Amino acid sequence: MKLTVKEKLIIAKEHVDKGVPIHELAKKYNYSASNLKYYFRLYIRYGDKGFQNHNESRCYTREEKLKVIDRVVNGKESSRNVALDMMLTDPKIVQDWVRKYKNEGEASIKDTHSRSHYVKKEDRERIKSQKKILERLNYLEIENEYLKKSYALIQKREQQGKKK
Repeated sequence: MKLTVKEKLIIAKEHVDKGVPIHELAKKYNYSASNLKYYFRLYIRYGDKGFQNHNESRCYTREEKLKVIDRVVNGKESSRNVALDMMLTDPKIVQDWVRKYKNEGEASIKDTHSRSHYVKKEDRERIKSQKKILERLNYLEIENEYLKKSYALIQKREQQGKKK
């Protein structure tokens, strides 16, 4: 079961602030105790800020990733500790970088950009249709303004013609 960032924060608050035991939370949310411990450490270290949704602004350069991978591969630190230092809500991100580095080599490590532009098909279609509607609305507003000005000019000419 995958937890949202908000759910992770709620679980961490239950344990740290209210003192609910880890094994009870693991049963309640059907989640592994080791992952829950990571969320507790993240909450203790950074508070609510550690669980804010960083997806829009998080970009990792190749150099940052290689430094992190070096820390893990050389046995200096565990991937969980490195993930905590980077304030990641999921330690598997670092594990994925290390796995990719080991399987495909250093050349496979590239810059990471936020995934906010990745959208579901339905949402993408909805956005497209909204865009078309807005373009049509803009076109019709411009056309309406043109027709108003044309009508005003016609009225003005007719009045000038009657005066002469």
